[in-house]
Amino acid sequence: MELIVNISEDVYTRLFDNGIQDNEIAVDDVCEMARALRLGKPLPNCKDCRYFEYDSVAKVDGIPLIVAHEICSRWGDGCKTKEEGYCFLFEPRESE
Repeated sequence: MELIVNISEDVYTRLFDNGIQDNEIAVDDVCEMARALRLGKPLPNCKDCRYFEYDSVAKVDGIPLIVAHEICSRWGDGCKTKEEGYCFLFEPRESE
């Protein structure tokens, strides 16, 4: 079964401008994002997600080095992202 969700071109453009790359995202997530955009609410950005790292550190020959910037640790072993991006796997950072 295939479900088609009709959204305006403006909403579609704004969704994909916010970093959504995957065509297989859940319908509920698209509806939630479209509703937020329609109401003028900002989408949460990757930089506010618990999995976002500005600097990813790994040990190279026993020395800790910054090996990558703006990484999402949720995707694979770390995937390049944009701090202003949006992902349907977003989870807010825990309060400190």
